[in-house]
Amino acid sequence: MDGSYARVWHYQVKSTRVEEFERTYGPAGSWSRIFKACPGYNGTVLLKKADGSCAYITLDFWQDEASFRKASLAELGEYQALDAECEAYTEEERDSGGWSVLRPDSPRTADPVE
Repeated sequence: MDGSYARVWHYQVKSTRVEEFERTYGPAGSWSRIFKACPGYNGTVLLKKADGSCAYITLDFWQDEASFRKASLAELGEYQALDAECEAYTEEERDSGGWSVLRPDSPRTADPVE
């Protein structure tokens, strides 16, 4: 995934709203469509916990944090309307903040020590 900044969100989804959640938060969903209009957006990954629970994580990839911040302000009205609609899908939502994406060739990554 292209981009050096990722915004990470954790969700506990209502079991009766899983399909709607996946459709809305997935790579082709409503959130992604809003962000695609914003410079610096590089895609979304939706993860579901493997234990069969309704726990999910979204990773939204951006060129940098500034691109994410500009997009959040530029699309504020549409963002707030969709956010209000999506509250019905979840029992819990937690913003885990911004994360740097480390590349294999990054000086901050190294081979594991054996």
